Amino acid sequence: MSDPDSGSVILWTRRPFAKGERQILTVEVAEDEGFRRVVAQARAPVSLASDWTARVLVGGPAGAGLLVSIHRR
Repeated sequence: MSDPDSGSVILWTRRPFAKGERQILTVEVAEDEGFRRVVAQARAPVSLASDWTARVLVGGPAGAGLLVSIHRR
């Protein structure tokens, strides 16, 4: 999901884990499907206290065709 404006977007997701109190997700924004041209990357903590929900603010010019990957490393 996202919440865009003219200069940024808030990306958010919910990723529950069966074990542990806190985990770190990696958020990547890329120009290509293979994620060879990553234009933004951030770490996003998720925890039981936040109902396993993470939000990341990505700034810069908005562009059609950008792809997002949110995963645990």
